[in-house]
Amino acid sequence: MDKMNEMNLQSSQLISNVQINSNKKSFYCEFKNKNFKIFIQKGDLLDQQVNTIVNAANNSLILGGGVAGAILSKCGYKIQEECNGIILKRGDLEVSESVHTSNNGKINANFIIHAVGPRWTDYKDKIECYDDLKATFYNILMYAENKLPSANSIAIPLISSGIFGVPRSLCCKALFFGLEEYLTDSDDSRRKLEIVRLVNIDDETNDELVKFFREKFLKIDCHLELEVKNDEKREIIKTEMIKDLLSCRMCEIELEKNEATKFDCGCYYCVDCRENIEQGNQCKCQN
Repeated sequence: MDKMNEMNLQSSQLISNVQINSNKKSFYCEFKNKNFKIFIQKGDLLDQQVNTIVNAANNSLILGGGVAGAILSKCGYKIQEECNGIILKRGDLEVSESVHTSNNGKINANFIIHAVGPRWTDYKDKIECYDDLKATFYNILMYAENKLPSANSIAIPLISSGIFGVPRSLCCKALFFGLEEYLTDSDDSRRKLEIVRLVNIDDETNDELVKFFREKFLKIDCHLELEVKNDEKREIIKTEMIKDLLSCRMCEIELEKNEATKFDCGCYYCVDCRENIEQGNQCKCQN
């Protein structure tokens, strides 16, 4: 079985056991047979009621702007000292690697995972950038599971979507498929990680992430029911089976025919990924 068919099969197996509540600003899904929940919401990462938060770090763990700057401001310079100690002991981190520090007793979370995502401009081949970003999200979850046994909940920002310059749409895809791959590989019987919160402070990032996850699940044959809860309509989606859709060769997202670009090799690419081939890079099928 090739990778693309394998991914589609995994999607079918995972998504068929999910119930979703969602509106335009938030998203919640529960994997009923895995005791695993995903929330997407706008908010301050440092205020989340979780055991672990994730910092979008650079290779040298210098706490500068963005999430890292907010951590330094709220948790104090002790966190930077811990980061300096890690770098002194092991050297700079590679892209997609994770390490962790304490919280210095300043936030709800007990641990801070520092994860290095890719920079868009560092890659001529954007497929490699996407693969590294998906690996970053996957490795964060595996790190929490294997290195932090008490981590039962985690809050993650959309890594690489800020000053690292990766298009938000591609970050959303990498995050979704990183989560999916983690759920496929993780041992349900021993996993203590039960809750993943995808939290971003700005409306644009939050809304795009919610929109992507909603559309990803809505491209599946499902029964759609509406209920009124607190004077607000929420969709409850019970998925049954995946439509016979095309898949983007790069990011494996399912596509309708009118969304796909077919190249001479016979592979299909989504709007976000076709630029990589148009720039002269080889298709994955040629590698």
